[in-house]
Amino acid sequence: MTAAGRRQRRGRSVHVEQARADLVAGFARWENAIRGGLHAMCARGELRPGTDATRLALSLLAAVQGCLLLTQVRRDTVALEAALDAAIDHVRAQRP
Repeated sequence: MTAAGRRQRRGRSVHVEQARADLVAGFARWENAIRGGLHAMCARGELRPGTDATRLALSLLAAVQGCLLLTQVRRDTVALEAALDAAIDHVRAQRP
């Protein structure tokens, strides 16, 4: 590989890493907001004592992200509806 080819490859790698870092930061902000809401629900007694708000926030974020991808790929909202219904049911199951 030529020197120019190596530089171009490193440049792409830097862009990919920056995009990855941006995604990580964006998902962290979203997860933190969800977790904050769940902690507030715990503090108000709306969720059972001992509810793991961190794990629940991560599972909700993962479900929403997965269904958003499926919704885009399939071009219908069935996955979104199913995932949101399941997520709401899961949170409700944590009520005292």
